[in-house]
Amino acid sequence: MILRLVLVGTFTLLSVIFSFGQVDSVLLDSAFIHVRQKKHLVTLNETEKYQTESLSTILRENASVYVKPSSGNSLSSLSIRGGTAEQTAILWNGLSLQNTLNGTVDLAIVPTLAFDEIAFNANESTNSGGGYIAGSIDLKNGSIDTTILSKSYVQYGSFGNLSVTEQIAIAHKKSSYGLSLFNATATNDYPYNKNNNNRLEHASSVNQGILFERQQRFSKSNPWNLRLWMQQSDRQIPATILEGQSKKYQADKSIRVQSDWSFQKKKNSLKLNVGSFYETLQYRDSISKIFSDYSFLNSSFLAHYVYDHSKKLTIGADAELRNFTGNADTFYNQNRVEIAEALHVSFKMKRFRLNSSVRFVQYSNSQDQPLLFAMNTTYDVKRNWSITSSFSTNYRMPTFNSLYWNPGGNASLLSERSTNWEIGAHYKTMRFKSDIILYSNYINDQIRWLPGSDGIFEAQQIVGSTQWNRGVEVSNKLALKNLTFYINGAYVRSTNLKNDNQYQQTQVPLIQYTTGFQYSLKQWAFSYNSSYLGKRFIDIENTLFLPSVLLHNVAIKRDIKSLILTLGVRNVANVYYTVLPFMPNAPRNYYFNASYKIHKKKK
Repeated sequence: MILRLVLVGTFTLLSVIFSFGQVDSVLLDSAFIHVRQKKHLVTLNETEKYQTESLSTILRENASVYVKPSSGNSLSSLSIRGGTAEQTAILWNGLSLQNTLNGTVDLAIVPTLAFDEIAFNANESTNSGGGYIAGSIDLKNGSIDTTILSKSYVQYGSFGNLSVTEQIAIAHKKSSYGLSLFNATATNDYPYNKNNNNRLEHASSVNQGILFERQQRFSKSNPWNLRLWMQQSDRQIPATILEGQSKKYQADKSIRVQSDWSFQKKKNSLKLNVGSFYETLQYRDSISKIFSDYSFLNSSFLAHYVYDHSKKLTIGADAELRNFTGNADTFYNQNRVEIAEALHVSFKMKRFRLNSSVRFVQYSNSQDQPLLFAMNTTYDVKRNWSITSSFSTNYRMPTFNSLYWNPGGNASLLSERSTNWEIGAHYKTMRFKSDIILYSNYINDQIRWLPGSDGIFEAQQIVGSTQWNRGVEVSNKLALKNLTFYINGAYVRSTNLKNDNQYQQTQVPLIQYTTGFQYSLKQWAFSYNSSYLGKRFIDIENTLFLPSVLLHNVAIKRDIKSLILTLGVRNVANVYYTVLPFMPNAPRNYYFNASYKIHKKKK
């Protein structure tokens, strides 16, 4: 109800249509793409079927990252290269989406309509602050290169799933406006055994919101963007297989405002990025008598300067100020200010490129002052072949819960640190693309919630303990005339160096992959993809584990001018499985998607 009132008030005050960047665009980070190296670029314009989905779905099907979806509509978290959700940074247009209190982002309630490009970045805290211990996801909105655009999407599926989205974008001379609205509901009353005797109960959800953007271009080199993203999610939390019933409810509300301005004149470039994110969460469990209300406010001001000294040498400098405020009911009300300075150098030769960065960070409430370094190299062996390497040191500050939660918080905690190495080989032609990456990450002084002397879980820093995550990631894509085939895979070995037995870390699969193809003929297209998730250990001695899972999905699409109709089946083999212990996931289910698009491009 609160969000609806805000939306009505916003429409009245603004009385114009703002824009949102999902409009056939590819984002370039202004003048700074050549200073901060980005990797593994994925554009959503190539995956039209995800318009009504969440970030959780697109990451599960398209990247070598581990997404842990709980049953129904419960929390969906991310793990990259053996790291935890807290050790993975998720950014939106350069600003962190991380929850200041617990350090996570719930992927299940982040709609893909909120961005139009995903970049899987290097592990570099030198670029955008802390949290890159294991890796990062960078979500971006692009420019509007259209005169008028209207897109409508409706998806209906099994177990009461219904998603409706609408987009409008208008460009007039140097100004662009647009609007995107989304609403998704689900019952999630699916069976979780083959006899259909037991079905998931108390699992319905509603997720709705609105996203605006205005883009103003004063000249070709100095665009200004303003974005407003408001969202609310209300959901029932289903019981685990071991629980008799559930009376858990959760309500999430957020307002995110972000603006950036870029200016370029001759050899000088300047980009200013400001934003403020306010979020609240209310949790109710009348059975366990757990009631929690918390909120947090993150505000940032970032200034990035670049000087093109010559065709070979580019120098950049950053000055950044961030303020984090968290209020966890009666447990604490805390504030933290972060100030950071960074220098970047990019050097180019005929076949060789070097990017190097150094960053110094200071905090208002901690003596911890990380000094970080990163270096990336690229060597073009031949026209289609290249080799990349990177080295970086990274950090993650403790969350407010780890520091101040009562009971169990520990105000003396320092940051986690990591040292990350990576080398990759890349091959690309007009029809074939292949990447292979080897990596090795060392994470030191980890923060874990462990039982204390009185039995209460406490935040503890495991000083001297080193988690070693290493592995290989492979990505291949072949595009023929009517057929596109892909396969992505990852092997992750995650162990503690203090453990002589080298046990695999719990909930980290050794092997996972996705593979599939799409065949197109005139107005028809047929697609198939499968995803394999290896076994995951659920105890530190590696004696108990969840079995491996292989899921199959198919879809058939028909284009009728501006109308696209899609019929699909997920989990075709009707597999009953869990990703987290005692949390069942959906068996075979169907969906029907209809989208209608009116698009008039600029001349």
